[in-house]
Amino acid sequence: MGIIKTNTLRWTPPAVTATAFKIRADKGGPGVWADVVASQAIVSATPVTTTLDGDILKGATALTMASATNFANNDHCIIDKELFLLAGKSGNIFSGVEGGRGGTTKQPHNSGATITKCTESYSDANVDFGTLPGGANRHVIRYRIFPIVGGVALTPEEVVAVAPTPPEHGGFRTMHGMEIDSAGKPLVGIAVHLVTNQGADYALSSSESILGTTIEVLSDLDGYWEIPAMVDDEIGGTTVRTLIRNAKGPESQRETHPIKTVPPGGDFISYLECI
Repeated sequence: MGIIKTNTLRWTPPAVTATAFKIRADKGGPGVWADVVASQAIVSATPVTTTLDGDILKGATALTMASATNFANNDHCIIDKELFLLAGKSGNIFSGVEGGRGGTTKQPHNSGATITKCTESYSDANVDFGTLPGGANRHVIRYRIFPIVGGVALTPEEVVAVAPTPPEHGGFRTMHGMEIDSAGKPLVGIAVHLVTNQGADYALSSSESILGTTIEVLSDLDGYWEIPAMVDDEIGGTTVRTLIRNAKGPESQRETHPIKTVPPGGDFISYLECI
């Protein structure tokens, strides 16, 4: 048995006249697909959209819509692939929003960005993520949501559910990411390094020195990887951390990202929120 988690999927209806959706998932293992829901009637055939009125920063807790007429507290919406939960509505302003829902990545958004209400949802309860060959826990399950028009399943939208490992020590968060190609196919065995410099650095809670280290992990059969990363509040001195993706590939194909922040709050964080 692997990690047990309930995966709640939220999405928007396509720009076609769909009557239902079919949902498939690779819960049997990477690339092993089976039906989760053979057919689910849609809630709304008409997409509900508006635009963002004013820029918002990554991790914003408030936003203003051009028109919030068709949006309410506890609705979910998508802005540039980030999922938000809405709260604190007053006119066109929501003052208590929570971004990064459903495993999406928190990011800044520009004024005028399209906001789309998520009218469709499905909760896949008590999912066993299982294990990979060799016995390691699996951390990724992919869902494909197919709109059905005239009895025909069209091109699906893919939603990825992630279940990272909780960090072993307080003051750390599990930084995670995925290596995939341009077609969305997992890249297996890609080396990822988290490099920490050696300087006058120490852990605030223990006063222990932070030595220069390189932590290496490899992407698994789902293209997934994770690394324990100390949060900003635990570091004193001038620690510099760098994430290197494809660290053992040709130099021209490596991606080097200075770590700007590993904020406290929660056990997990996407590397995209740290660079």
